[in-house]
Amino acid sequence: MRKSIVFISLLVILLEITAAQTVLDECGQCHPENCPSTSNCLAGGYRDKCGCCVVCGRLEGEKCDNYTLPLPQKDQYGFCGDQMVCLLRKDLEKTVIHSEFCSSFFHAFVFLFPLSP
Repeated sequence: MRKSIVFISLLVILLEITAAQTVLDECGQCHPENCPSTSNCLAGGYRDKCGCCVVCGRLEGEKCDNYTLPLPQKDQYGFCGDQMVCLLRKDLEKTVIHSEFCSSFFHAFVFLFPLSP
């Protein structure tokens, strides 16, 4: 079971990295001196979509971007921080616009594969 968790986590990370590479065409010249400070990032940091600046990762429970999901909204919130993954909420009514949230790998596994009583 632990191997399944690791495999699923790595697969999700790989899909997010691959999808993020497709947005690089929108970037201009990098100016690192204009990048925001990351000294107070509670969830670690990641490179922005242009690969220029390190920005703070989103915290668990916060809304996030996930390029691997077939949703119209992109680049609104940012990516999840260290040891987390961005998941689509399943608990919303079909009439509500879908949203994603950051979840730890453990909670993501429980969310995706709930135990039946």
